[in-house]
Amino acid sequence: HIHQVIKGCLRSVEQAAKEGGIHLTADIPEGLPTFDADLRSVHQIVLNLLSNAVKFTNYAGRIELTAEALDHLMIIKVKDTGVGIPPESLEDITKPFAQSHSDPHMTQEGTGLGLSIVASLVAAHDGTLDIQSEIDQGTTVTVSFPL
Repeated sequence: HIHQVIKGCLRSVEQAAKEGGIHLTADIPEGLPTFDADLRSVHQIVLNLLSNAVKFTNYAGRIELTAEALDHLMIIKVKDTGVGIPPESLEDITKPFAQSHSDPHMTQEGTGLGLSIVASLVAAHDGTLDIQSEIDQGTTVTVSFPL
């Protein structure tokens, strides 16, 4: 049940978002189908995506989490109004230890493993990961799992 996963992940990042002045919303319609997946893995995927969004979204920014079932897929999106990922970094951003910004004023704490873990867990579920980003406009990460 994706509702339970998302509720738990939202609770985990709510305080950090609030402290950062970030408006966090979730649009999860009632009646979404269940799907077969490892609960801990899906939780880790959503939590990593939300944590990254909070980390790279400036004060008064927005993060939107959505989920929908479409064409035999469970689609989860995390969209933020953060700093964005440089185009030259998008190809390598899911590799272990990759960080999108080399500017020490912009680089945040972290190991650079978050999106690498997400990519591996999504692949283990025969899912897909898509990252769209524009500098100073934000990032949208879409994860699709087969129902």
